[in-house]
Amino acid sequence: MRNFFKDKNTQSTASSVVSACLGMLNFALLARFINTELLGEWIFFIALLGLLEMARTGLLGNAFQKLYFDKTSESHKRAVIGSTWKLAALTNAVVLIASFLLYLLFSILDISFAYTHFLWWIPAAMIGSQATNIGVWIMSAREKYISVLWIMCSIQVVFMIGIYLITINVLDSNDLIYILIASQIIPGLIITSLGYNGISNWKKGRKKDVSVLFNFGKYTFGTSLGTSLLKSSDTFLLMPFLGPAAVTIYGVPEKVLRVIEVPLPGFIAAYFPPMAQVNQQEGAAALRDLLLRSMGYLFWLLICPLGLVWFFTPELIALIAGSEFSESQEVFKIFILYIILIPFDRLNGMALDILNQPKFNLRKVTIMVLVNILGDLLVLTNGGGITGVAYVSIATYFSGILVGFWYLNDFIPINLKDIFKLGWIQLMKKSGLSNIFYST
Repeated sequence: MRNFFKDKNTQSTASSVVSACLGMLNFALLARFINTELLGEWIFFIALLGLLEMARTGLLGNAFQKLYFDKTSESHKRAVIGSTWKLAALTNAVVLIASFLLYLLFSILDISFAYTHFLWWIPAAMIGSQATNIGVWIMSAREKYISVLWIMCSIQVVFMIGIYLITINVLDSNDLIYILIASQIIPGLIITSLGYNGISNWKKGRKKDVSVLFNFGKYTFGTSLGTSLLKSSDTFLLMPFLGPAAVTIYGVPEKVLRVIEVPLPGFIAAYFPPMAQVNQQEGAAALRDLLLRSMGYLFWLLICPLGLVWFFTPELIALIAGSEFSESQEVFKIFILYIILIPFDRLNGMALDILNQPKFNLRKVTIMVLVNILGDLLVLTNGGGITGVAYVSIATYFSGILVGFWYLNDFIPINLKDIFKLGWIQLMKKSGLSNIFYST
């Protein structure tokens, strides 16, 4: 059991889970202290910000880790960090200019848009979060997940303090955006002073490395943008069709299940370094073995907690968001089903990136986005509600798994029986029960 907690995957997951728990607590506080309409608008804003943050992570974060592991000397790795900072600055400048041009266009055409002010706050939030994001990428690449834990928790704690100030009327609920930006800037200043985000390597950044980062990142950018759209497109379509109240009802299960869903990116992010190294050092056969074991392990690991969550759905919704959100229960149970599919989808996409086939991963995600958006539009234009939109998510992830496996089969053979068998053995080993179930 001691080995279980020393395991890098466990530490990576712990950092994500603790942060998600704090995030859910923050959401629970918001659900009780601000009205449903404002909460729906806040969920919409966070979805829009999350879409752009995910796209930036695709362009910078994934490309950074890939190039960082390709370099063997410390001086080259420092050059990669400096180049990442320079590309990040260019990215922020593009977002800021695009926001200004859109705002100017709306003003010239006299277009009335209720959320025009978001165009100013989105780039401000992205610039404010850059220092913490790069710090997390560097610490993750170095497998220092305890440091990642402290960074992510500090963001949530600062935001929680802001919510508390709202509850005692020191701040107003309209100050939420200020609180969000402060929750990024304050930890960012701390980790910059500690040297966690490597900004001191700015001058070491090279044009060649910036070009390599961009050329790889342009594919993972599209993939990450598509992955984010899979989560946020429902919110973007529900807002005009059914309004902010429906967004809130749909958003409550998403926030609650994030505590379970978040461990998956944590586990998956921790698998990227060893999978990349295995592929580079031992080849595709070793990558296949690790990929199948990882998929099966995460599947078996999820079954028990998801079963308990399904059983206690009414109590969980009431505890976290309040009894007035009982309409969210059916959506919540549908989301539990699609979470089981996530490991298969995310890991086959990661494998495609590691095999230097990001274009196939991008095609896979594009197909999933089309299935999700077209499915949502079909449901909403025919009088369907939030439950129908939730069912579309299951069809979306099934399509991603099938397409991903189809592409992977050209490089490494995929066998479902091996996934479940190897995954079960891996679970027994990590839990220390292998000696009970398997004798040597």
